[in-house]
Amino acid sequence: MSRLPPVPDWAPALAARACAREGTAPPEILWGRVRRRGHPMRLQGGVASYAVNDGHLSHGQLQRAGGRRVIKVWAGVDERDARLVFLHELAHWIAGDAHAPAFWDCAWRLYRRYLSAHLDFALAREAPYRVEAIKAASRAGVPGAARMLEERAAARTRSRRGRRAAVGRA
Repeated sequence: MSRLPPVPDWAPALAARACAREGTAPPEILWGRVRRRGHPMRLQGGVASYAVNDGHLSHGQLQRAGGRRVIKVWAGVDERDARLVFLHELAHWIAGDAHAPAFWDCAWRLYRRYLSAHLDFALAREAPYRVEAIKAASRAGVPGAARMLEERAAARTRSRRGRRAAVGRA
């Protein structure tokens, strides 16, 4: 049976600060390492591309185990990416499991507070995941998010026009 690597010192300290500010108890944290190659990021709306070192992207989950909830992070090789994933899961801990607007607002509040030097990275990483992430980033005033929403809307309009034109020719 393999042992999990230790949780980095910054994770429980960050959870304690964020949870105290949000008025909730900090979660239990488990840490692992990514074992397989991550998927390349697909970026939307012209946001600058970021290579996450060796292509190993972090991922995480708010797990239920034996009646308790635990944040589990499988960290890649980029600490900034691991922090983003940890904050994403911490937002689930604070705001709830669903990717609803309240969750995304909480996530972007945490990103702005604890990952402020890398908001462009956070936007590039979250944008392909859910359009709701971009909407919340725009509400939070993240640079580039409003433009990204406009570009997505324009692309959807162009796509619909193309489908209608193709149907009209059939």
